[in-house]
Amino acid sequence: TVATITPGSNAEIAGLRAGDVIALLDGRPVPSPSALAGTFNGAASGQTYLLTIRRADRTSTLIVVIP
Repeated sequence: TVATITPGSNAEIAGLRAGDVIALLDGRPVPSPSALAGTFNGAASGQTYLLTIRRADRTSTLIVVIP
């Protein structure tokens, strides 16, 4: 579950909100927040990911582009 979002951060730009539950990254389960952070930190600029989230009672897919 996303605890906080820093204004102007890449997470905010991607559309994440506090309280979102990150379910899938490119269709695969996310084992832990550190695994997700490791994936993004090791990604090349311009790389694109599909992030499936649960927000309230809805499931949405966000497109995340690494700056």
